Amino acid sequence: GNNISEIKGLEKLKSLKNLNLSRNKIREIKGLDTLVNLKWLSIRSNRIRVIKGLERLIMLKSLNLKRNHIKKIEELSALKNLEHLSLGGNNISEIQNLEQLTSLWGLSLSCNKISEIQGLETLNKLVSLDLGHNNITEIRGFENLPELVELFLEGNKIQRIPHLGAGRGRGYGRGYGRGYGMGYGYGDPIYPPYVAPAPVYAPMAPLSAVDQVAMLKQERDYLESDLKGIGTAIEDIAKRIEELEKKE
Repeated sequence: GNNISEIKGLEKLKSLKNLNLSRNKIREIKGLDTLVNLKWLSIRSNRIRVIKGLERLIMLKSLNLKRNHIKKIEELSALKNLEHLSLGGNNISEIQNLEQLTSLWGLSLSCNKISEIQGLETLNKLVSLDLGHNNITEIRGFENLPELVELFLEGNKIQRIPHLGAGRGRGYGRGYGRGYGMGYGYGDPIYPPYVAPAPVYAPMAPLSAVDQVAMLKQERDYLESDLKGIGTAIEDIAKRIEELEKKE
């Protein structure tokens, strides 16, 4: 990061595809109107309070606004090609205004103030959803998400896990006992995600001790089977870091 407080001087870079303005002091999104070919944009870890100034970036596929001061999801409806949206670590209390983003496959809203799962009905291509560390008390709102494979709900106020009907294993049942952490969750989505195991826990108070033991044993078996894969993923990440550091 730098000490950039204002986005300016980029108007003529009309062929620009990737832009990283993370870890600065930017308070307002502006000066990007001419960057119509932009596909990847990260303005994470800044001081942004309002989402605006993005409506002309219709080619955008990945948008990272994690760790800002945003209170409301808005002004994103024009981004029809958006595939990954990260709004974790803000002050968002409601999931809203995402109906037009039907190309989304990855959505991160972790570490906010969300109390209810709603507004996801049209996102039928969604594969990965992170709602960890919010104020959610009830699991619902996934009925129209047939492609959902990863669901993160750790750190909420959920007291019981509802019955999962037949055919829901690929939808959201798998996510309750086990999720997979993607590279996008850990940092800026610069390259395709690495897959590494990351357990997803919800409070188990209503379950019997026998059921809890069975679930924990299953989780243990999954983790043991993936240890080799974790080592490979770590090696790949280390190589990628080394490559990027050489370019600096």
